[in-house]
Amino acid sequence: MEWGYDDFSSAWSGLEQAYDFADGYLTNSSQSRSNATASALGEGWQTTTLHLNSAISWISSAIKTLFDMYDPTNESYMMACIYYSAVSVPEPEPVTWQQIVEAWIANDFEGRVATVATIDRMRQILWDEPFSVQWAARPEDQDI
Repeated sequence: MEWGYDDFSSAWSGLEQAYDFADGYLTNSSQSRSNATASALGEGWQTTTLHLNSAISWISSAIKTLFDMYDPTNESYMMACIYYSAVSVPEPEPVTWQQIVEAWIANDFEGRVATVATIDRMRQILWDEPFSVQWAARPEDQDI
């Protein structure tokens, strides 16, 4: 993809910036509408018309910004966020028993009570089940 950014966080930053622009345009439109109302009461129709034109211009700028943000045919921030969120998240690697034991040793066996309690509960559940050759077999003999 040929965007001006190369990862999710920069695309997200661009998306937030575009949203802030659109929000600012809508705020300016609201202010212009308020100015039109005030000028209609005192300054005359010419000034009121100018303020209403300004409000419409701000709204059209906001709509264009929002459409550009989501346009699938364009190099939009939204499409970049979707692309990078799909391709840049690596698949998690499975945790092995060796990594768990090494983590316990490195952390001076922190969390051992919860781990032993969980393993003991698993043993209790297994003990109450009917005997099965499948779970009683050696690990290398089991199909996983």
